[in-house]
Amino acid sequence: MFIESRKSLRLKEFDYSSHRAYFITICAYEKKDVFGSVVDFRMKLNDLGQMISDIWQNMFIINVSIKKDQYIVMPNHFHAILLIVEDNVDTLGNYIGRFKSFTTHKYNTQFRSNNAARKILWQRNYYDHIIRNDISLDKIRAYILNNPARWYLDKENPGRKGEDDFEIWLESFSK
Repeated sequence: MFIESRKSLRLKEFDYSSHRAYFITICAYEKKDVFGSVVDFRMKLNDLGQMISDIWQNMFIINVSIKKDQYIVMPNHFHAILLIVEDNVDTLGNYIGRFKSFTTHKYNTQFRSNNAARKILWQRNYYDHIIRNDISLDKIRAYILNNPARWYLDKENPGRKGEDDFEIWLESFSK
């Protein structure tokens, strides 16, 4: 049997259970737009996108060793800042794993038809960035907040528009 070897995206020798802030990105399976759409440069969640948002918010009620910060559900991905507020046994990967597992389970029990095959909701793995200072934290917060407005420029957006369209939109806000 052939076992696929995957390159780890995690920083070697780093303790991902340590008291830190982390910027994470999780992509929908095959990067399909399944969570809603950007309308007038704002994210409009569909029922599945709202479920993702609700589960993310509820995760912090259950576990007091983590806190949420800025986050956004986009059409085909999810960005969030997760704060581990006390050193503990659980790692960033444990929290993300539980989130992905719970959302996938709920997706398969509530959003697919009885005759449909089991669906995969998320791509394997996730991306993370260890936030090292307040300046970086503020920049990442702004990035998350502005993500819907920049969706039209995103290379992962199948309906991507050009820089000119984005500049026209920006000008409309300065009038």
